[in-house]
Amino acid sequence: NMNESGSGADSSGIRPKKIRIWFTAILLVFVMLICAAVAVLMPLYQAYRKSHMDVPIVTRPDESYTRPPEPTFDPTVPDDTDDTDPSGTTEPPVTEPDDTEPADTTHPPVKVPGIYKVDKKDPDIENILILGTDSRNVQKERGRSDSIIVASFNKRTKQVKLVSFLRDTYIPIEGHGWNRINAAYAVGGVALCVNTINDLFGLDIQKFVIVNFSGASTFVDACGGVDMALTQKEINYLLNLKDEFPQNSDGTYHLYGKVALDYMRMRKIDSDFGRTERQRKTMMAIYSQAMARKDVTQMYNLVREGFNLVKTNLKLSEMLDLAQSVISMGSELNIGSESIPPRSTKKLMWSNRYIDRKSVLWIENLDDAKKYVVAMIYGN
Repeated sequence: NMNESGSGADSSGIRPKKIRIWFTAILLVFVMLICAAVAVLMPLYQAYRKSHMDVPIVTRPDESYTRPPEPTFDPTVPDDTDDTDPSGTTEPPVTEPDDTEPADTTHPPVKVPGIYKVDKKDPDIENILILGTDSRNVQKERGRSDSIIVASFNKRTKQVKLVSFLRDTYIPIEGHGWNRINAAYAVGGVALCVNTINDLFGLDIQKFVIVNFSGASTFVDACGGVDMALTQKEINYLLNLKDEFPQNSDGTYHLYGKVALDYMRMRKIDSDFGRTERQRKTMMAIYSQAMARKDVTQMYNLVREGFNLVKTNLKLSEMLDLAQSVISMGSELNIGSESIPPRSTKKLMWSNRYIDRKSVLWIENLDDAKKYVVAMIYGN
């Protein structure tokens, strides 16, 4: 009995000690891994928190919004409407917009309480509004929405559609009468811009990303530049700006940040149709360049740099979910591109008009435009 008790005491004294040593070692390794993860992820999370913008999602007020009557065209300014198909060699006349977009004083401003809640029309489709602004610091300033693009991601069909809404398009804006579509953001912020597009074109946008348009050049540099196919007109325009862009062996040109920005803002060689198409092409090139990155550290730095250039109401979990879905599709992902109004008058009737001595894009029938957009995004 004594031997048994002595043996039992000896083994029971050794085994707990070994267990404690192993448990302590495992615990230390676990703590070290947590500390390392925090050290790596905390700067990324802090960058995300800096980019996050809280805009309330609210139920639309009971009082119904009545669309104001259509404006009167200005007969004192020559009508430069071009009836030829702008998708051909003849482009509509190039008109630079008035940079100031004041509210219509005949309609008292209405403060928009937030983004009006709209039920998702298709559970597999996520529509995100991307606004490119001319503000020097998107974290502090609002600026004007120089670029208005809806990125529509369809998980079911593995397709992304980039749809540009041309900034000179003349539309009714709640509380501000009729104005160019880019005035919605200038006078009422991102909520009014989202609500305006949802109301007029039958979409269900609830999420947005606001990009410092000029700062986008920094992100292109972070990607290492982008490869673009250029027309001779585009080449000549960039050369006149003293830009330098080496040619690749496949005939494309490698554009770094400043040159890519000049390319995206180029308008005088054709029209806003061409300018918005160049913006969408550059977005697709940036995506291709980013997806080509295999280095985890480079991808980490790229994401953190991106957060410094944007404001968004997307949650971090939503971003990760979208990123995982897009990355998992790889080469199967199909990216399409379109503008509203479409470049061809055969798809949707539009014309150049003068209103309040401003040249604008006039859509002949907004209800037809709504049906066109809904069919393009949702396939019905």
